[in-house]
Amino acid sequence: MKQVDYREDVKKLLEKAYEEKLISWNDGLLFNDFIAALWRTFLKKDYYKDDASRIQEALGEAKSMELLASEIDLSRK
Repeated sequence: MKQVDYREDVKKLLEKAYEEKLISWNDGLLFNDFIAALWRTFLKKDYYKDDASRIQEALGEAKSMELLASEIDLSRK
């Protein structure tokens, strides 16, 4: 499967993360480091881990984080 097949799943993860105020951008962070840390959080937290693990198994870690990076809206609070 391709990244496009998992886009809605990543959007669902992000929507919940926005609701929980899990996404907090710090100007001192590099964007890539921020995305990697957020993805690791998704893999560890109960609500997110099943979907995040499934996405990563299908796409691999790098492509999963690439998809996350393309979908995240840092201006959203």
